[in-house]
Amino acid sequence: MKGDLLELISPIDGSVYAARPATSREGVSAMIARARHAQRDWRERPLAERTEIIDSAYARLEQDSAELAVELAWQMGRPVSQGGGEIARAAERARAMLAVAKASIAEVAIAPGRSITWEPVGLVLVIAPWNYPWLTATNSVVPALASGNAVILKHSFQTAVVAERMITALEEAGLPPGVLQSLHCTNETTLDTVSRRAFGRIIFTGSVAVGQLVASAAAPGFTPVTLELGGKDAAYVRADADLEHAIENLADGAFFNSGQSCCGIERIYVARPLFDDFVDGLARHARLLKLGNPLETATSIGPLARPEGAGTVRSQIAAAEAAGARRVLGGPTGNGNYVAPEILGGVDHEMAADANITHPVESERVQRVGHRFALRVEQPASRDDVNGDAISTHVPRSSCLG
Repeated sequence: MKGDLLELISPIDGSVYAARPATSREGVSAMIARARHAQRDWRERPLAERTEIIDSAYARLEQDSAELAVELAWQMGRPVSQGGGEIARAAERARAMLAVAKASIAEVAIAPGRSITWEPVGLVLVIAPWNYPWLTATNSVVPALASGNAVILKHSFQTAVVAERMITALEEAGLPPGVLQSLHCTNETTLDTVSRRAFGRIIFTGSVAVGQLVASAAAPGFTPVTLELGGKDAAYVRADADLEHAIENLADGAFFNSGQSCCGIERIYVARPLFDDFVDGLARHARLLKLGNPLETATSIGPLARPEGAGTVRSQIAAAEAAGARRVLGGPTGNGNYVAPEILGGVDHEMAADANITHPVESERVQRVGHRFALRVEQPASRDDVNGDAISTHVPRSSCLG
């Protein structure tokens, strides 16, 4: 940030890709007033009209997906060969939600002369992250708009242009101005905005630590808050798993989006009979990945979005090696935001590489015990943000891990 300007620093080359004035507290008040005024008309529009506008907007975004993928690469580093896929999935998800909108908000008869009707909450604040900016914003913005609400979208400034593009597409499709607005502001202003009793619901996607701050700021006003928080995802490969299937899927789960996924695989437990072959196969897949400029179509691993994230990754690798971890794959980790895929072996739960962070580093362990013990190991009592996957040809045994 320079003065009152927020700067979006591109991970590609460290240049300033976009700059916007930081909205002040007074500016937020004006946005809230504008949203409330616009929502009065929007909520009266027929549901069919609201859903048609949203569907049309996503059709426009799909048509522009190649251009949007380039913008996304400049903002957060995802290769152009992969960026269009997120936009396609966002459109698919939007249409799935629109398809159930009528049934979801239909009047429910509970007795003769008595029924339950659903009303818009009015104004919704959506705080979205940078790692999947189209998908995470779509998850919240689409149902909120379809239900007749106005939305203030506070994207991470790392992907600020995504929010602006979404608003443009929707307004060109017929959304009244003011129904969806983009908020660019500091973290302090964001929490101040959350603390106001101005919203019918607040939806946050991001880290556990910031989620706690959001929940605390909203609590005095009893504002309903929906939190989707980061995880520390483990995978367990059973002895009866299809080895190649496990290798292919866990390599993708670990390294896609440069490891910057809240549900990405960061540690793997492998049954002893498969251990050596699995590690060899995972390393083989990782060697096929190409680290480089995300604007080049041959690139499969782009830079991390922020330099501080890359620095954390390198320090974690060094700390884990100092504590006894070994490199199964990896050497020089790259320069600046560019971090090459790494696989660490012999990692225990006390090492820094086992901390919750998104990066293209994979840790592996072997367990000689049954699947129920692995569940206990994968979900230590000190963690409240753990997800996991099990790969097995025996569905009932895999299901018990859920």
